[in-house]
Amino acid sequence: MLPLENPNAWNKLNCLGKAEALPKLLLQLKEGEENEVLEEICWEYIYHQNTLYQSTVAIFPHLMEIAKYSQNEAFLLDLFLNLGIILAELDTEGLYLKAILQEQNNLDQTTQELLYRAFVSAFEEFAHLGERLQKHIYARDEETKRYFFMAYAVANKFYELGRVWNTYTENTEYRSICPGCSAEHYLWNESDKLVLYIQDPVTNKAQQTFDLLPLEQQALASQAGEKGWLYEHIVKFKINSLLPLVPSLLGRAICPGCGKNYDVFASVINTVV
Repeated sequence: MLPLENPNAWNKLNCLGKAEALPKLLLQLKEGEENEVLEEICWEYIYHQNTLYQSTVAIFPHLMEIAKYSQNEAFLLDLFLNLGIILAELDTEGLYLKAILQEQNNLDQTTQELLYRAFVSAFEEFAHLGERLQKHIYARDEETKRYFFMAYAVANKFYELGRVWNTYTENTEYRSICPGCSAEHYLWNESDKLVLYIQDPVTNKAQQTFDLLPLEQQALASQAGEKGWLYEHIVKFKINSLLPLVPSLLGRAICPGCGKNYDVFASVINTVV
């Protein structure tokens, strides 16, 4: 980890705010575990409009060190959800992480490798934090469950799943793009199923709706990869606001414009990459 006692090293990092303030904020966080300090770090220093910084990479192992020894459930949940939002921008190959460290040409190779290794090692603690918090999530409201599902997906390196529910947080509307003609479609949650609109129904309420072709119930449990993981964990966490939509999300749509029969969820993912 980058030592907190080395302000010069922190000063070199690119950051939304001034990275030199982060060691002091980390010490405050360690002493008090105050959510206000955590929010300041996350949204005023290390993340902005889907962008991560070198300071994000450097501070993450320190945040996981604090989490490792904390017993404050409210603080840990806030930390996990915030970091889920932030780290959803990553990819399984680590390309974005490496690009962050290289992009400014301000860090020598040794420092880049130090930060990279510390981040990768700390990510294991992030996954462990999700496991620790599972038992506390069942009594939470539906919105918190959806955010937890998002962060838990990220902790398990299903980054695209994380981005879907980081983007469509309200669960009222999703979007897809037809792979045949590139038309954008609006998928609205109506009576616990998704229906397709050609235009935004907020501005055009008189248009025709189109039904999706939902995946049959018996086929849900046999889905592989991220689709199988999605269904398994929505059931596991008892996310009742998402469960009725899963057959539609994992089903297919027929484009009203070109007639293309396409995979709904793959297309939804393409709107958040």
